[in-house]
Amino acid sequence: DGHHGNGIAAYADEESRVTYASVHQAPLWPGTGDDANDRGPLSNRLSAPVSRGAQGKEYLKRWAECISFTQSKNPQLVIVSAGFDALSADPLVQCQLKPIDFMYITLQLRTAFPHTPIVLGLEGGYSNDAGLAFAQSLRPFLDSTIQHNSTSFKKNTNSINKDVVLTTTLQDKSLIR
Repeated sequence: DGHHGNGIAAYADEESRVTYASVHQAPLWPGTGDDANDRGPLSNRLSAPVSRGAQGKEYLKRWAECISFTQSKNPQLVIVSAGFDALSADPLVQCQLKPIDFMYITLQLRTAFPHTPIVLGLEGGYSNDAGLAFAQSLRPFLDSTIQHNSTSFKKNTNSINKDVVLTTTLQDKSLIR
């Protein structure tokens, strides 16, 4: 998502069983998540802001930091706020992602958490390319040839060995017991 999830971050500040990591443009509404060093009072959240005009390579690098942070918490479930407003044609966010970048994002996620249940919760996106980006994001879950071809992906993006992000959206504490 192009925006920082301040509500989810606030929830993580009160719930130690939740890890929250976010890649988002900053500065941008809601005006939170600008400090990449703020881990929250429970040390369970990470903000990985990108600048206006961030392209796929920068976004994916920050996503890799979020994945690494999340992996260190050994999650039993990964929930992603899958927003598509970071697309270059979006009128509200100034990131420059292309629909194919979302395939690489979920490829990193699938590679990093091969045995962990993953849920994609759809968020915003206000460009005509949002549907295509959503379809691209599903490819690593549906096409086994993509999952097994991640070596070329890592070479082409200069990503860290184990990559991507967890953006937890659990709002009802009874769901995470």
